[in-house]
Amino acid sequence: MVETTEAYINSISRLRNLLDNDGNVLLAFIFGSLAANRQRNDSDIDIAIFYKNPPSGFEILYEIDKLSKSAGTDIHLVILNNASPLLKHQVMKNKINLIVKDEILFRKFRENIMSQYEEYKYISGLGKYE
Repeated sequence: MVETTEAYINSISRLRNLLDNDGNVLLAFIFGSLAANRQRNDSDIDIAIFYKNPPSGFEILYEIDKLSKSAGTDIHLVILNNASPLLKHQVMKNKINLIVKDEILFRKFRENIMSQYEEYKYISGLGKYE
């Protein structure tokens, strides 16, 4: 667990260096309590990553382990390539950009999420209560 603001800054810096040197990572964002500046001493770091070739199976566990060791704390990983429209929307609404290797890809990704989220809201009836 990370205990101070300085420790969080150091953790994020190490994560940024790790992900910047990973050719499979195209976009990465911090979200959750840390992005909202509501972290506690026992908070993990929520990170959302869009991969060129998303990991699957045991590769996901390897990614989480690699990120946790780099950050020096627990990591909650969301793989944006296959996340739900609602989760993608929540990440993009409350995020800190960690890695954006391609600005055009980022803009297209963001626009696609807005479209998917609006469609999801309509189909699911989200926000409409009886």
